[in-house]
Amino acid sequence: MVECCVGIIELAKAIDFKEEFDFLEDNRTVKVLQKAMALTIEDAKSIAPALIRTSSELTITYLMEEIEKGFADRQQATTTTTATTTTSIPQCDLMSPFATLQPCSQTDKERWMRTLLDEFNKGRVLDRETVLKLLQTAQKHNSRLPNVVELNICSGSQLIVLGDLHGQLHDIFTVLSKYGLPAQQTLYLFNGDFVDRGEYSCEVFFTLLALQALWPDAVFLNRGNHEAADINKETHYKFKAECETKYDTKMHGLINKTMAFLPLVTRVNSDIMVVHGCIPTNEEDTLDRIQKIDRFFQLPVDWHDDAEYAIAQNNNYFRHVGGPGNAPVKTNAVPDPVMRHLLWNDIVLVEEEKYMTEFDINPHRKSNKIFVIGINVVERFLKANGVKKIIRSHDWVEGYQERFDGRMVTLFSASDYFYHEDGSTSPSCSDHYTGCTRKASM
Repeated sequence: MVECCVGIIELAKAIDFKEEFDFLEDNRTVKVLQKAMALTIEDAKSIAPALIRTSSELTITYLMEEIEKGFADRQQATTTTTATTTTSIPQCDLMSPFATLQPCSQTDKERWMRTLLDEFNKGRVLDRETVLKLLQTAQKHNSRLPNVVELNICSGSQLIVLGDLHGQLHDIFTVLSKYGLPAQQTLYLFNGDFVDRGEYSCEVFFTLLALQALWPDAVFLNRGNHEAADINKETHYKFKAECETKYDTKMHGLINKTMAFLPLVTRVNSDIMVVHGCIPTNEEDTLDRIQKIDRFFQLPVDWHDDAEYAIAQNNNYFRHVGGPGNAPVKTNAVPDPVMRHLLWNDIVLVEEEKYMTEFDINPHRKSNKIFVIGINVVERFLKANGVKKIIRSHDWVEGYQERFDGRMVTLFSASDYFYHEDGSTSPSCSDHYTGCTRKASM
């Protein structure tokens, strides 16, 4: 049994993701080793620290599950291993370079991506090992990006911007079929709310991560308000239950940690701002200031109100995830309130815009710290930041909607957003993509 554990440690070294995490405590590792492998407490204690030192959070989570399932024969593994899901859902059958995500030709990338989409279309789930690699790659890549990503679109290129997808995989199929896979002249920007409501949130998010992993210079992701565990764990949003069905509860946590690395804003050709929610109410919260804040937090719902914010701060509910490179995880740190504005704020309703030109509390969001924004706030922000247009998502519209003489565009890309709520479907928005992406590409 001791030799078997040594083999597992060697496996951990082989697939080590080269990053430090603090997901599991020594005592739990000792208990698992002792129980699963009938070790003495002394042997378990001697092995546990080495196992933890040689493994990342993702690796250790996987290994602990394997041990608990009784898979002891791992001595032959050297560079990779194949994991199983906790359900009978068939897994994708993918080949290198898809699973390894190594540099490869455009043809190989396209072949791998089409294979993934075809497997998803057949109702299969992505194997756990590839998922963990995608999460690790996404964390590393996005941690290096600034809060406000500066994106320059060259003449002859196009940027396809998508709003909320909410687990609707068929909408990704529609867009990729229409515009093609990413390339030097075809770039994609996904503007948050990738999960919840729909039945394929895992597949949607993994598809976006795969696209970004293969074409990191052509695929960009903004964070939305549903990229937060306290939102997407809610039963009626379905994402956590989907993770548990297709994988397990730990996967829900790992995905949400990865989401905390995503940028907040993308500025296109210096004069178009793309953000999920809306702009801040405070004139001092310019794009330059937003660029300097620490965004690397898992955000609890409880931070919406002053009293709840204080409770969350006192109880260390704001889980910091680190940052670029080997940036340490901060304790008792709190996110800047401007993040709440960028992820949650809305624009004033059409029928109220003549009377509400500044900002006010949003009565539909159940918080006194989420606001609706009027034309005067928008004009001041545009002038202060040298921006001509704002593209946002967050609110359901039929495809896209222009407001304030075209200076504010709301883009929503989930074509059957209401299907799971009342049995009806919203109109398909596939015909609206081109109108908005042309504006974003100029």
